[in-house]
Amino acid sequence: MPTVPGNNQQGIFMENGSGGWMSDLEFTGGAIGAYVEKQQFTVRNLKFSNPQKFAVHIHWDWGWAWKDLDISGAPVAVLQASAAITMSLFNIKTTNVLNVVKYDEGATLLAGSAGTTDVTAWGVGKRYHTTTGDASRALQDGAAYPRVPKIMGSLLKSPGDQASGIFERSKPQYDDLQYADFINILYAPYSARGDGSTGSTAALNRAFAVAAASNKVLWIPAGSYIVTGTVGLLFTVRSATAGAVLLEWNIHESFPGSAALWDMHIRVGGAKSSELQASDCPKLTGAVNPKWVADHDLEIVAQTRMDIYVARGVLIESTGPVWLYGTASEHCVLYQYQLLDAANVFMGMV
Repeated sequence: MPTVPGNNQQGIFMENGSGGWMSDLEFTGGAIGAYVEKQQFTVRNLKFSNPQKFAVHIHWDWGWAWKDLDISGAPVAVLQASAAITMSLFNIKTTNVLNVVKYDEGATLLAGSAGTTDVTAWGVGKRYHTTTGDASRALQDGAAYPRVPKIMGSLLKSPGDQASGIFERSKPQYDDLQYADFINILYAPYSARGDGSTGSTAALNRAFAVAAASNKVLWIPAGSYIVTGTVGLLFTVRSATAGAVLLEWNIHESFPGSAALWDMHIRVGGAKSSELQASDCPKLTGAVNPKWVADHDLEIVAQTRMDIYVARGVLIESTGPVWLYGTASEHCVLYQYQLLDAANVFMGMV
């Protein structure tokens, strides 16, 4: 972005909407790196250099998780304007920052220094009681946490170092691979169609087997693949499928991050060929049936509201470690997320 004085460039202008995920981005120059307003969001590994006003301007939000921000040369790193006043800081390091947190009218809540300042755990706003877990309904006007959260070593980048931060892994870019290292499910000998009507069970199973045996990347372009048997992964359903489990993950990684999923969308209804669109499942039909379970039809301009029943969202029974970045589960009846006999689980904003 421009670096000339007085420019008004913004790297991201995000206005309204539901939740999401961003990672591995760099912003240089401009007036504001990212101007954001959203319902719920998780971001990770964002770098801001020399914005003229703010690195991040949060206009409003329901809740954000910001992880591994690298901000330099900014008059103000993060401005919370009309956003909620509740904020928690964990493992923050500043250099030559005299005021780590202050009100815009000038009152300093957390002082810094001309050298290096380390913040282990600090918060302002509403908080839970630190011993019982009950909501205290009290406002904490800027103070260090009386009990610093202790994170299990298996979740950390360095198991023996609490200051190392929660483990993370960026999405593979495959930039070191050649064309021959990929399998496209649409090409022969697999020849899947993804048209919402042609059966794809045999093509998918064959492609998965060949990709695994040859250590290649399997690419499944966007589409509706009709499955009538068992395959390794199932991401959506067609018509009524009571009791269906859309995805069951039983892989235990050999080392942190070796088994992972990115950009995966599990959807029930609201799309072509699902037989669960607005005309099939009209809203307000006398039942309380609120996951993404679709609550509106993505295939029509009006995005008409609809009524689909899905009982359960994401069930986690793993003893870990498990890391959930940028996940969302909505509109299920019994639960969106349930942790049952689970341990060592990190969840960003959900």
